[in-house]
Amino acid sequence: MSASPPVQHPGQIDIVSLAHHSEEALKRGEALCSRASTCSNASAQDAFDVLALNAKVEWISDAVVEQLKLAASVAKSIEEKRSRLEKQTQAWDTLRAQSTSALDTTLESLGSQVVPPDFHDTLSDSSLFGSQPSDSEPEVPRKTATALSQSQSAASLNGNGRHKNKKDRSRKQDRRRWKTLRDFADERAIEDALETIEDDRAVLEDIMNTTADYPTTLHNTLTAIRDGLPRVDEQVSIERVLTDQERVSGTMAEQLESLAEHYDKMENACKEHEHGEAFVEEDLLEMNRDTDELPAIISELEDSCAIIERNQDELLGAKRVSQEKLQVLHTTMDDLEELGDIMGEMLEQQQNVEHTSIDHLTNLHQQLLTIEDLEHRYTAYQASFHKLLIEIARRQERQVREDFNAEHGSHLPSDICLYIENPPTRWEVVPFDGDSIETLPDVDNDLLVQAKDAVAREEGHAPGTESPLQTADATGSLPATHLAAYNLFSIITSYCIRFIMMSFFTLATLAAVAGTVEAILYPTQPVQNTVLQAGKTASIRWIDDGKSPQMWESHEMHIELYGGEDAHLGTLASNVDPASLSAEVWITPELASNSSDFYIRFIGKHPSFTVYSSRFTVTGMAGSDSTNISTIPVGALTNPDASGAIPYKTAPIFTIVLPGTTLTSSQLPVQTPTTISAPSLPSHGSEAKSPEQPEKASQRNGVVGRVDMEKLKFRLVFILWPALMGITMAM
Repeated sequence: MSASPPVQHPGQIDIVSLAHHSEEALKRGEALCSRASTCSNASAQDAFDVLALNAKVEWISDAVVEQLKLAASVAKSIEEKRSRLEKQTQAWDTLRAQSTSALDTTLESLGSQVVPPDFHDTLSDSSLFGSQPSDSEPEVPRKTATALSQSQSAASLNGNGRHKNKKDRSRKQDRRRWKTLRDFADERAIEDALETIEDDRAVLEDIMNTTADYPTTLHNTLTAIRDGLPRVDEQVSIERVLTDQERVSGTMAEQLESLAEHYDKMENACKEHEHGEAFVEEDLLEMNRDTDELPAIISELEDSCAIIERNQDELLGAKRVSQEKLQVLHTTMDDLEELGDIMGEMLEQQQNVEHTSIDHLTNLHQQLLTIEDLEHRYTAYQASFHKLLIEIARRQERQVREDFNAEHGSHLPSDICLYIENPPTRWEVVPFDGDSIETLPDVDNDLLVQAKDAVAREEGHAPGTESPLQTADATGSLPATHLAAYNLFSIITSYCIRFIMMSFFTLATLAAVAGTVEAILYPTQPVQNTVLQAGKTASIRWIDDGKSPQMWESHEMHIELYGGEDAHLGTLASNVDPASLSAEVWITPELASNSSDFYIRFIGKHPSFTVYSSRFTVTGMAGSDSTNISTIPVGALTNPDASGAIPYKTAPIFTIVLPGTTLTSSQLPVQTPTTISAPSLPSHGSEAKSPEQPEKASQRNGVVGRVDMEKLKFRLVFILWPALMGITMAM
């Protein structure tokens, strides 16, 4: 910037010098304005570039966010599949706990049942139940006692088979040293079965653990990518920058215009001065004052130019930031492409794990049958032992007769019941060649009473009472009249049973022709022994049966409540997703009285199926005892989603309930949808069949309907039984 001209008096003012200063100021102003114009034009291009980069960043960011949403849905799908597998595994764990608990209870009961020493001391090489060898062990032939002579046998059998050589009485009194039924159980077979199940369960856990970290890994990866996305915020206000530049450029233009006017005036003054024209003192002072203001104008132009340059630098910085964001987004897109390939492999691996896990779960369900079979075997062992005690007591009745004659015979007159003192016909019984002598151990009375009570409970008699076959007199025979009536009753009963069995097999053949349908789900709650509480939330649970179609391929399943003779009581839940594996329902207390005759139908539409639960008990009902379940109106539940009843097309004439099968005869042939009844979970092996278990696993869910035993019970109790009793009494 040129120095200010020295202050001169009017007489000393040099017009040429003033014109020279004005020319230099004009050149300086033009240079500053030119530089500012260049910066302003560059800033406009930079502003356009920044806007274009920001638009690209925003568009790519939106695309990345959409891809992240798709990836999150895939991760959620993997997590849902794992959740379904875990729920099915937890359901199996519950069944295993129930089976092993029942087995432990049975074994504890065996451990509390003592066995007298005479039962096993004479055959120390053989267990009470034939040693119970494992399946893997070869059967060891039983040792046979050395054959005795006829005289030795007769002497040994004197006293109706009671062995005269008794053990030490002190040992028999100390029951703490006695063996129990559990000592004769095959503990190794039990341990092998439990270890096999535990090993297979560990294998299933390892298979499921291969994809256990997939959901967490995907979630963390997606979160990191989402957090790493650049923010699409406007760091620089383009409008503010351009507006500021326009304002500053206008100010500089005005200042440059004033410099040009001042230069023109000074140039004209120099020309007039050269032509000899004299200026008045006032004009000279004005020209000198204007020249003194030139440095201030130049300074303002420099400041304005600096402002425009700073705005350009700000735009350049914003452009660099946008370019960096765009580069980050390109890297993110590459990462997403790689993540897509990884997620495809994860989906394939999860699908393989799912199929393998279902196969293992099916195998584990089959292995539970082994545990349940063991439980039923040892329950049968204990029942057989109770009957063994009773049988031994029966064989000792001869000794009871001798004791009676010894105690009371001397007190009775000789002319009363003369034959009572006559001993029964004596026989000389000798063992067959090669057979050993039968020895009967002593049985304490308390053990005998306990065994009789247990057998009575198993046969349906009240403890302390005797069955018809136990009414024999002291000789071990029934009265002639009772024996004849009993024989007639047996003959009639056998013919009735044959007739019922022939009818059953005929109807079963018709049911087999109707065909079966594979079920989709398998109810696990409620089951036969379940007790639900009315007025409270009840949990309904099921699992996939492991067959095609899969459970999660079905939609819009309804859960219906039935009772009595197939009376529809209402809808517990509507539009239930079978893949949820459970549903919470509400049973109205005013529905009916307490009963054990309720059951549930699971009805699906896509594909169509109907699955029945076992009959269960509902308590806490507020209805009167005279309320008949079959007369309850449809829709008696308070479920807001109730869709009403599904009416019958034709009222059935009769219905017969059999385990896992329903046979219905109607008046007219009506085409009705095939239904599927799922019995309760199998409780033992395929050779033993419970009331709720089908004969084969393939028939577990393939049945034609459901039937009720109430009509059959009514006819047997109130029609057939009185008729048989009348015929018996007439005989």
